[in-house]
Order: sequence, then structure tokens, then C-alpha cells
Amino acid sequence: MERINNVSKIGVLSDTHSKHLSEQVIKVFSGVDLIIHAGDHTSREIITTLEKTAPLVSVQGNMDPDALNLEQQTVLILNDKFKIAVCHGAGLHANTAERMYKKFAPEKPDMIIFGHTHLAMNKLHNGILLFNPGSPTRGMGCNSVGVISLENGLLHSEIIKL
Repeated sequence: MERINNVSKIGVLSDTHSKHLSEQVIKVFSGVDLIIHAGDHTSREIITTLEKTAPLVSVQGNMDPDALNLEQQTVLILNDKFKIAVCHGAGLHANTAERMYKKFAPEKPDMIIFGHTHLAMNKLHNGILLFNPGSPTRGMGCNSVGVISLENGLLHSEIIKL
């Protein structure tokens, strides 16, 4: 469990499957305090680019090489208030959100961030926010990323279509 404080805005992405990010993604993430990547970077270049923008928390996706040395999952405590679980997901896309919920619900997170499906999701399920930013390069329907705001003791999440 990692504690990170003084966070008010977070950029979230997953499934980049590329060595490069569009300027549009960098623009959306301009001014964020933290970036969370939920796996399938597939290259060290993506990590380097994101780290130049803001501090980065990343987990390993099913397509990431072991050489990236990423954890399979992590739980973050933000501003000593919000518990956020991060994991890529695996297996059939149809049940990824439910599997992520079952995996982390016993830890009682406020939010579960996951990827894998390339399909954006921002949905409250039994009091836990399930958040998938989609993919900025291979989105299902459209390319997208996410932005999370923590202000006035509240957590607000949105999907940004690119």
C-alpha cells in the first residue's frame, strides 16, 4: 500500500500499446499531480514520457514485458482519505469489471482502476467506483483517457474522449 498526499488531479490511462502518446494526451494531463497507468504500456518509452509529465504509478498488463519490472497490482491511499486499487485485468473482456470488483471489494476501496478491455467505464457498483479509462490508442468506440479530481473531500471521475 502506497500513501501519496497533496494530490488534487490525476491523469489515468491504460492500454497504450505504443511507444508514443499523442500530444492530445499530454495536453489533457498537463497540470496533473499524478498519473496512473493501468497496464499494457508495452514499451519503456511510454513510461519515460509519462514520468516527464508527472509522478507515475504503473501496474503490469498482460502484454507488458517482464523487463518493465512492474507490480501486478497496487493499492494507493491518496490524501490520507481515498483508497484506490489499481490492476490491469486479464481473461475474457466481458467479465473484467466484475472480476476486479470481486478481487478488491474485501479491501473496501473507494475506487478500482483497471484496463484490459479498451472500453471506458465510469460506474458506481455497490458503493465502489469502477473506472476504466479505455485506451488512448486503441479504444473500443473511441480513444479515451480519464481524469480524477479530489477536492472538498470528494472524488470526481470523468472519461475524456480524444
